[in-house]
Amino acid sequence: LDAYKTVKITNMALVFGVSVPFLDKELAHFISQGRLTAKIDKVDLVVETTRPDSRSAHYQNIIKQGDHLLNQIQKLARCVSI
Repeated sequence: LDAYKTVKITNMALVFGVSVPFLDKELAHFISQGRLTAKIDKVDLVVETTRPDSRSAHYQNIIKQGDHLLNQIQKLARCVSI
């Protein structure tokens, strides 16, 4: 079963029975909070899903863990130098 990669906001609003501005606002909210992986093409009024590959997700996880480790080391260094 394959999901749609793109969908027109006008068609989506019609199916859900809401206005285009309302749907645009809601989609933007979900995208900004990371609850929906997509981007909105405001010129063509199209929503395009962005599916991150596992390599990219793994890379982001490593960066996050590295940042956390650096923060912990900095805190430890402040305690030791006192």
